[in-house]
Amino acid sequence: SDLDALSFSLYSKGINMITDSGLYTYDEGMYRDYFKGTLAHNTIVVDNLDQQAESPDIGYFYEGDGFVYQSAQHNLYEGVSHQRAIMLIGRDLIIIVDNLISDEQHEYKQMFHFSPKMDLKLNDNLSITGFTEDPKQSITISQLFGEGELNYVKGQDSPLEGWCSYEYGVLLPCYSVSY
Repeated sequence: SDLDALSFSLYSKGINMITDSGLYTYDEGMYRDYFKGTLAHNTIVVDNLDQQAESPDIGYFYEGDGFVYQSAQHNLYEGVSHQRAIMLIGRDLIIIVDNLISDEQHEYKQMFHFSPKMDLKLNDNLSITGFTEDPKQSITISQLFGEGELNYVKGQDSPLEGWCSYEYGVLLPCYSVSY
């Protein structure tokens, strides 16, 4: 299994907008390590390390009039607890809250991977928009608190990042965005 606890994918009108990296190869090596690793998924990376290979604890699921909510948590990094809640409000607003708890200081990266069909536009103050022209679709990711920095890569070889694979053995460059 991939090291992707609390990762998610987002589809809209037939387009995989926020995507899982997929499977490129079963052969041992850097590509298998990347596609299986935490960095290639839409979750939190701690200290540039992979999560431990265990399952998260499923939290609460609520569905109400105009919203859906799911939470979960894990302790798959030594000394760090990661709690994630995702809420879809209506059809156009998704709120993701990540709570990271540790007694020590760590480097955290909140990862988002865009479909290879999407281009990016940088907005102001830690906001980025992924979009397609045909069909016309877009998604904007903004940080609630204006702290940290936004980085993005596409098809980077060293270090390996910004790749997707929807067909075994076929690499596709896709934007990998981190906060």
